[in-house]
Amino acid sequence: VATAFKTPKSSLTYDLQAVHSLRAFVLQGDNNDEYIVQASTDGVTYEPIWIAGPTEVGDGLRTRLGVLPNPAVGRYLKITGRGGDGFY
Repeated sequence: VATAFKTPKSSLTYDLQAVHSLRAFVLQGDNNDEYIVQASTDGVTYEPIWIAGPTEVGDGLRTRLGVLPNPAVGRYLKITGRGGDGFY
């Protein structure tokens, strides 16, 4: 799924249709911004589970890989960009 955030307050929420054990993520976003990935089982209460930090290699879109040390549980994933130059 591809999306573009229009404002710094924008976020994207995915419904995985069932509760899953979440272990690893691949996220592509602007190089100098960070992205907060949060999980929820009910779509109301979210907990941060991974922050994809900025990269120092090159400009533009960069891919990040995150492997959680302990699996998280969630049905809903919310991704929010912050920092950097504001081009999420």
